[in-house]
Amino acid sequence: MNKNYWKKFIFWLVTTPVLIFSVFLAVLYWNQDTIVQELIDTVNEDFEGAVVIEESRISPFESFPYVSIDLEGVKIYPDKLKTGSQLLNVEDMYLGFNIWDLFLAAPKIQSLKIKNGFVKLVQHKDGSFNITNALTSRKQIESINTEFNLNLSSIQLTNIDLIKLNEENNVLLDFFVKEAQFKFKSSPNHVMVALESKFKLSIVVEDDTTFIKNKHFDVKTQLDYKSDEQLLVIQPSVLAVERALFRMKGSVDIDNDMELDIQLEGEKPNFDLFLAFAPEELTPLLQRYENGGEVYFRTTVKGKSINGHNPTIDADFGCEQAFFDNRVSHKKLDELFFKGHFTNGSQRNASTMEFSLEDVSAKPDVGIFSGSLHVRNFQSPEIDLKIRSEFELDFLANFLNLTELQDLKGSVALTMNFHDIVDLTQPEKSIEKVNESYFTELEVKNLSFRMP
Repeated sequence: MNKNYWKKFIFWLVTTPVLIFSVFLAVLYWNQDTIVQELIDTVNEDFEGAVVIEESRISPFESFPYVSIDLEGVKIYPDKLKTGSQLLNVEDMYLGFNIWDLFLAAPKIQSLKIKNGFVKLVQHKDGSFNITNALTSRKQIESINTEFNLNLSSIQLTNIDLIKLNEENNVLLDFFVKEAQFKFKSSPNHVMVALESKFKLSIVVEDDTTFIKNKHFDVKTQLDYKSDEQLLVIQPSVLAVERALFRMKGSVDIDNDMELDIQLEGEKPNFDLFLAFAPEELTPLLQRYENGGEVYFRTTVKGKSINGHNPTIDADFGCEQAFFDNRVSHKKLDELFFKGHFTNGSQRNASTMEFSLEDVSAKPDVGIFSGSLHVRNFQSPEIDLKIRSEFELDFLANFLNLTELQDLKGSVALTMNFHDIVDLTQPEKSIEKVNESYFTELEVKNLSFRMP
């Protein structure tokens, strides 16, 4: 074979795929307006809500191996008048198509990628969601997948702020999703979902932030949706919160008021399980200490969770042979032990919540510490606190890095029994009867210090 033959062979070998791909892109470009307009017409004619798309363009490699149409400036409103708050506002929404389907009259959407924006979900007092109401069809439809020509194998989210408000209890969940990827596999009665996600979570109750504020989560899980049973099974999964790792499994009965049966547990040779949920303002303080011990956390969430129902939450936690060592002064609190419990009780609300810390003990350099704490009824807390401690003040000053007093010396022995019911609407009432509620014995010996 001569050189010209090989040159032609290589030329056609390279150019043929390019030509074929160019043809497919030309077909996609030709059908682009039709596909986008059909999507807009489907929502605006068949559903209660309204969709607005600023413009669209071809993005051949964004969702490879699918070719994509990039919908820019996508907004969804709850009604046709567009007077209500936007349910969704994103910069880019990529619809991915199988390249061979482009010659079909109605090619199916195989992948969905959403970037930069927000989704606002509101659960109304009747249990319905705003986005469900907006996508309520004015006519009988077979399914959402059929109506929108969906055959999704993957969904990706990047920099999406997902906000969910429950109007009944005024609890707001704010998920800022840095990245998330859902992959789907279907069979006649199952939909398998593989999920990997990194997000930041804040929980706000009655317009007040909780201890879960800007906490970083990393989730990797497998979900099995059994369509004939309306049951979502959570396979054994890994959940990372800040630097703590938890194991999770369970199920969600979707057809039975979202009935939950979820187990979450973790064990670690340090306090990362607890520090993960500490307020972010305390992080610099807690980083002063090296810590270790046999630490555990186990919780269950069971029961219906929507339409006026709240699940039962029970959590057990504790530690053995633990310590905190000040990284600067090297003063150490050793042999720390406690076991704790939390439940939201029979009514599954603040009135039946209980929190307890039992058998609390620790050993400072010199002295002892023991105690217990019980709190019942978080609406009007009944507090039972017992403390017995003996320690040297110079240890306390060095362990806590106190600088307000210098050369602090002496010893302290404290015994306290406190039992009271606190009226949160009139806390001054509790202060008035302080002598009836407390038994305190404080003994200070050889106290001396110097003001800086």
